[in-house]
Amino acid sequence: MNWLRLNKAKSKKCFDEMNEKKDFNSNCDESYDEFKRDILNKFYETLHELNIGVDDVKSKAYDVDYIFGIKLYNLMTFKYKISENEAGNEDVWRYIQLKVCPQIIKYRYGINEDRYYKTARRMWLETLWWYVHLAWRNDDTTTREILKENTTDTILNIIDRTGTYGYRRELFNEILYKKYLYKVTDRDQFRKIMTLNTMKIQVIDPFLVNGGIEKYVEELFVESGVEINELRRC
Repeated sequence: MNWLRLNKAKSKKCFDEMNEKKDFNSNCDESYDEFKRDILNKFYETLHELNIGVDDVKSKAYDVDYIFGIKLYNLMTFKYKISENEAGNEDVWRYIQLKVCPQIIKYRYGINEDRYYKTARRMWLETLWWYVHLAWRNDDTTTREILKENTTDTILNIIDRTGTYGYRRELFNEILYKKYLYKVTDRDQFRKIMTLNTMKIQVIDPFLVNGGIEKYVEELFVESGVEINELRRC
């Protein structure tokens, strides 16, 4: 797939025109026609699976996010072969969100320029792809199990923690897995874990800890007050 790009200035102009005309329908290059059909089909498949309509998307926000997110990730990663480097380019997502499927962004967030193009790590489809990418374990069934009890707050805590050189995928993957494994559902406790990690990685390389990433993450949870006696099996 040749991923087209739309810079921030052109994105603002496009968004303002759509908003003025109240027209949030697709207007993409014909090379995107199949991709547009696929992504819209995955979105409506998600609504069908949840037995909801477009007016219910906001009230079922996290269910839509993680179920559609997994479908989106599968589609873009395995069929259309997007790379990490391409997925890290904000202009790639701006084109998709403003030209390919602006209507579904509107269903989820209304007319919110931050979620369409303006703010890094706030564009909806970009956040979904990276959330699933950081959580991905083996296949979509396992990944769905790991993600299903999370919340929109979990997405925010994960996606907002990018470092100087981007996301540390192995580290975040283990954190999300341990969150599932140790049955951590309290939002404040998970924020505490993520805050502790942000402080510790300033002085500790998790890869160099005795026991590696798994031990480092286990200690994060223990130090944050998580009981790890009773574990899930995945």
